[in-house]
Amino acid sequence: MRQVGLHEDVDLALLRVAPPAGTALPTPLAVAADAPADLPGHPVYCVGYPVHDGRRDEPESVRRMFMDVYRGKRLQPGTATELVPGRDVFGHDCSPLGGNSGSPVIDLADHRVLGLHFGGRYGVGGAAVPLWQLVDDPLSDRAGINFV
Repeated sequence: MRQVGLHEDVDLALLRVAPPAGTALPTPLAVAADAPADLPGHPVYCVGYPVHDGRRDEPESVRRMFMDVYRGKRLQPGTATELVPGRDVFGHDCSPLGGNSGSPVIDLADHRVLGLHFGGRYGVGGAAVPLWQLVDDPLSDRAGINFV
């Protein structure tokens, strides 16, 4: 694994990975070249490895939702809530927990990656880097991201 680069303006690092000898990497997910027309309210989901953080997350709700099982891959459905004007951020309500940073935020309809989750709070919402805004970015070009 090697670092392709760190983005100068948004919370994003790109890595290139190689498969172990005798194996192949899975087909990468498609990355959205444009925002959904109905972004606020658009169905999305996060896939990641959340962990419980009792200082930040409301314990009883989180316990009911995750049944005290953490550190495993989770699909967390929700909706895109807003595109924050003047910032490279869109909101979502996919019930983010600690450990979700770096999770892809994926369009439920066509399964393209819309964003990269980088922050949030359970019960309040999450924030993601809108990847479609990086179509012409030098780091995206250097990494060879296939925007669709």
